[in-house]
Amino acid sequence: MTGGIGFLVSDVSGKASRLNINRSNTSVGFIGRVAGGADLFVHRNFSLYAEAAYIMPTGDVGDLYHVSVGWGLKYNFNY
Repeated sequence: MTGGIGFLVSDVSGKASRLNINRSNTSVGFIGRVAGGADLFVHRNFSLYAEAAYIMPTGDVGDLYHVSVGWGLKYNFNY
């Protein structure tokens, strides 16, 4: 599990007519992020991974909640 805080900057100039967000060209807000995932080692240096993250924005970008899911192959540097 992991988590964090940060900023989200969105540019909605003419692209987001269906979203209920501030119509200025640029909107900024704080975000929280929580994520979890797993690695499955198939070799000392290679692993398969999967991760899911949930983004919780605030302020002018408060309607831009989303979930991201990723997976792939990683090379792990072992010393």
